[in-house]
Amino acid sequence: MRFSLVTCKPQVAFCKPENIQLGMDTGGSGSLSPPALKKKLIVKFKKHNPIKYNELGFSNWKKVNNGVNCTFVCHEGSISNSPHNLCVKSCDDLLAQSKHIDKVLDKHSDETIANNRLRLKISIDAIRWLSFQACAFRGDESPGSLNRKNFIELIKLLASCNQNVNNIVLENTPGNAQYISPGVQKDILHIFARKVRATIREEIGDSKFCIIIDKARDESKREQMSVVLRFVNKHGCVQERFFDLIHVSDTCSLTLKTEISSVLSRHNLDVQNLRGQGYDGATKKVCYVHQFFFKLILIVNVVTISPKRHHQLRIDQANNVANLIADDQIVIGSGLNQIGTLQRAGDTRCRSHLNSVHSLLCMFDATCEVFEKSTEEGNFSTSGDASAASDAITSFEFVFVLHLMRNILEVSHDLCQTLQRKNQDIFNALTLVSTTKTLIQRMRESSWEAFIKEVILFCEKHEVEVPDMNALHIPRRGRTRKIVDQISVEHHYHVNLFLAVIDTQLQELKGRFNDNMVELLTLSSTLDPRDNYKFFNVNKVCELVERFYPGDFNDQEKFHIRMQAQHYELDVPNHVELTNLCTISELCQGLTKTGKSLTYPLIDRLIRSVLTLLVSTATTERSFSAMNIVKNKLRNKMEDEFLANFLLIYIEKKIAKIFDIDSIIDKFYDMKNQCVPLR
Repeated sequence: MRFSLVTCKPQVAFCKPENIQLGMDTGGSGSLSPPALKKKLIVKFKKHNPIKYNELGFSNWKKVNNGVNCTFVCHEGSISNSPHNLCVKSCDDLLAQSKHIDKVLDKHSDETIANNRLRLKISIDAIRWLSFQACAFRGDESPGSLNRKNFIELIKLLASCNQNVNNIVLENTPGNAQYISPGVQKDILHIFARKVRATIREEIGDSKFCIIIDKARDESKREQMSVVLRFVNKHGCVQERFFDLIHVSDTCSLTLKTEISSVLSRHNLDVQNLRGQGYDGATKKVCYVHQFFFKLILIVNVVTISPKRHHQLRIDQANNVANLIADDQIVIGSGLNQIGTLQRAGDTRCRSHLNSVHSLLCMFDATCEVFEKSTEEGNFSTSGDASAASDAITSFEFVFVLHLMRNILEVSHDLCQTLQRKNQDIFNALTLVSTTKTLIQRMRESSWEAFIKEVILFCEKHEVEVPDMNALHIPRRGRTRKIVDQISVEHHYHVNLFLAVIDTQLQELKGRFNDNMVELLTLSSTLDPRDNYKFFNVNKVCELVERFYPGDFNDQEKFHIRMQAQHYELDVPNHVELTNLCTISELCQGLTKTGKSLTYPLIDRLIRSVLTLLVSTATTERSFSAMNIVKNKLRNKMEDEFLANFLLIYIEKKIAKIFDIDSIIDKFYDMKNQCVPLR
């Protein structure tokens, strides 16, 4: 028992804190000094002990030997929560260093921070995975829902695989620290997008770059401008990086210039390093071609929008193929004569509608039969659309333009497909541009007779009325006050359609690959490493610098590059690792890998400038394809910033996947004041 006996007359016993070992010699009191600890103990004893034991003392010694009724035993109590025992326990806890309040709080904080970071890490992993797969985040997120949509369901899946995670997510955590709100999702997505753009900006550095611009409407009919940067990185590889998606109110030049300047200045991209820009704007079309594609879309929609018509089309096509096989008019074999359907123009590769045109030519009879049955059996609305489509497809003008577009698209198809390849080397496309021009020019000069004969035979075979080619051409039905030249039908189809469409195509190619561009490519071809650098010419290198890159080289460098080119001509072709190269892009990478870029810095700078040249806008068109996946009919209310960030992570996922989760958490913590500690 912890009582003190005072020897006096009469003898008095006290129960005071001085009777407890304070540990003053060993420092067991922790951070409290002995006087402070003693003061706290006195307060606790006065709170729990009766006055007669801690102030007046005990002096009734007659009741000491009463067994269980001993006053000392009664004072201590037989239960653990008696006043005396509570007081002793409080004193013991105060003396125990591990149970001090500051130690308990510190320990609790470390555990809380670890749980908070783990909980946020799960949310970040879920957001990154959903962004990579272009999946929606939100939905019916109420706790009672059977399907709480992708984000919550993915967190539940991750929690089911780890009990530690399950204990700290969703309903097992405070409501202010769940990290599942839409605001948190957007903040995390914004951090990812900002780090991706910073990485791309770091890749560019002080190098020259080209900016590629294109525009399209999203699902909510808002005009969006895609920004892609083309540059050569430090390893000598050509990169085309999607950088941003910007909503524009209109597509006039001043608006586009303002938005582009804002993007460049916001990310510290120097306009002085800009070495070219590409804008895939709308091109002028011949009105007959425009009307043709409008009718083509109408025909495809009328057939494919109805499951009944689509099924009937396949049945009719199967019957036609069976009849042709029976008459030995088509070849049979594995994979041949498969029953397909009409292909939409939007389902084909960018800028090439060849498959759509070809599918209609192959299924012409079956399509006409579907329209005839729909006109006879359908209601007023459907029969009207079918009748309009039938009138369009059975007109000679439509069949004429259909064959003409097929021939032109077949000639330009290889060039279109080549230009769609990512990071395309411009020299690989130069030969196809030249051959495409030659073939189209040859079509213009010598293919009219064979072409019109083919069209007439097709019309006779499919019972399409052929007009009298020698008759007077009537521009349109009804009366007109406009005075027009009196021309024959053949002259109209030959000059106004055949030659006009071909001339438009040639003009388009010449506009995109004009004389200056051809001269630039011709001079740049001297850097082509094929056939052991047989095209290399020192004079052409110097002329290329003088004609097209005078601002990138000062007078001293222009003088020195001739001598450097002579050394290059003797050295590089004999290097083991720089032989058997096929493209200038491979040459740039080889020079960087072997260190020759440091030996011939001026030649390396010239090669990088040539590689920065724009080849096509395929990357921007791919970004719009991705936009249609991300922002679809079910997600047509996405905000512009959220859409741009989501699209950037989806397209540039190769960059986004390398980021460390801890760095994302730290950025998130620094972004705004958080209710819970994360570090």
